Amino acid sequence: MIVGAIGGYVAQVAENMQQGMDFSQALTTNVSADKIISGAVIGGGFAVTGTAIHTAVGLITAATTATAAACSDDGCATEVQQASEVVDNVTNKIGSTGQIGEKYLQDNFGGVSQKYFPKNLGKRYVDIYANRIAMESKVGYVPLTNSSKMQVLKDYFLLQNNRVQGVEWYFFKSPVTGKIGPSGPLLNFLNDHNITTHMIQ
Repeated sequence: MIVGAIGGYVAQVAENMQQGMDFSQALTTNVSADKIISGAVIGGGFAVTGTAIHTAVGLITAATTATAAACSDDGCATEVQQASEVVDNVTNKIGSTGQIGEKYLQDNFGGVSQKYFPKNLGKRYVDIYANRIAMESKVGYVPLTNSSKMQVLKDYFLLQNNRVQGVEWYFFKSPVTGKIGPSGPLLNFLNDHNITTHMIQ
């Protein structure tokens, strides 16, 4: 149970950061009350704070330390090892999920990967650019953050200045969390800026 909770939380935080959130946002976004947030308790009264989970190494350290404090004396060695393996596995999976969407777009539409567009709002790398359509891939649940908002504004700039014929955002189901799609506010923001959305299960 302890190991599962750690793995679930690590997966969500890592995926949040992959979607462009800063670390403090990633710690609390889409984390259910049952999962560990900053200051929450794992098992036998051991709290993991945000400062303890700052990098992949920090995640592993926090997971193993928390497990050691929460499990019984007799089973700690096994629990700690399991926690480390879970965190390693989850972070490896999260790191590869971003490639799922780009591969799908490349296989189905061809075009140029990571097409660069310089502009007044700052540089923009489009995941796939094919037939004058700029395509963005997102894996998992994506909220409206400063990062995603800026991406939308940059894409809208491309549209308004005829740099592209259209902009389409593709959302893919995360193989790690099982989540998919934009939040309500992000979807509204995309629609308001004439960006087409697609859900790929």
